[in-house]
Amino acid sequence: MKRGEALRRVLSAAKSGRDGIRGALMFYAGFSCGMEGKRGCLVCRQCRRTVHPRPGGRAAGDRVASPKSKHCSYKLIRQGQADGSIRAAIDCEATARLMLCVLQGMRVVGKTGRTHAQMSAVAIPR
Repeated sequence: MKRGEALRRVLSAAKSGRDGIRGALMFYAGFSCGMEGKRGCLVCRQCRRTVHPRPGGRAAGDRVASPKSKHCSYKLIRQGQADGSIRAAIDCEATARLMLCVLQGMRVVGKTGRTHAQMSAVAIPR
């Protein structure tokens, strides 16, 4: 099963927007530790191209920073506001950008050999 499909299954099982966000964080925690975490992803592998694309080429980071990349988090936050699991006063746009940074950051930090417990602490702080 592809990663995107697996994430969609996790999100479809969520009972609220807040549970969906927690599910996404736990999903990324699982892919950001151990051997899986050390594997490359497009952004991590091509970090240099993310900042400095080839002449005439598109930066890999353009895909990460696109509005579509944060759309899922935005939808979950809105869902949570509608179902009462997330405060209505939360700035949906800013929080979706924060989620994008956290999720992509988890992939980068996972390259340093973090444990599942360390990565899942992001989703479920102790």
